[in-house]
Amino acid sequence: MTFSFRTRSSHVRVFETCPRKWLLNEIDAPGRPAKPDPDTVAKKFGTDTHAILDPWLRSGKLPGFSKEARAAKRMIPLLPPPGAGLVVEKMFERVLPDGTVYYSTPDLIDMRPVPLLVRGKNGRWIRLYDHKTTAALKYAKTPDE
Repeated sequence: MTFSFRTRSSHVRVFETCPRKWLLNEIDAPGRPAKPDPDTVAKKFGTDTHAILDPWLRSGKLPGFSKEARAAKRMIPLLPPPGAGLVVEKMFERVLPDGTVYYSTPDLIDMRPVPLLVRGKNGRWIRLYDHKTTAALKYAKTPDE
């Protein structure tokens, strides 16, 4: 039996780790969307921090003074400056040959020209950004992750 469904990279990582967990946690029934991740204080903090970074990247609107705004201000020097050529929180979909719809919503795509020293063989690179917040650096992801 086959059925089509929508998935994203975090769901694929769960499947690669434990297919049974993926099946139990992510699929309610054929044709239905996957279960959302449970709400936590940490998830709300990350979501609220994203909500502050998005207007900064779109228009240069500076964050306020909340805890989330202070975290966003620490992230701003690591991000490209606001302006043309940035794509903020846009969903992309691709239908795979088996009918699976793979979707992704990168936090930021910088479409501006990349210096020649870091371009790929085809001469075209984009830079993807995935904002992450963490309570301590020991929980931070590595560049490969």
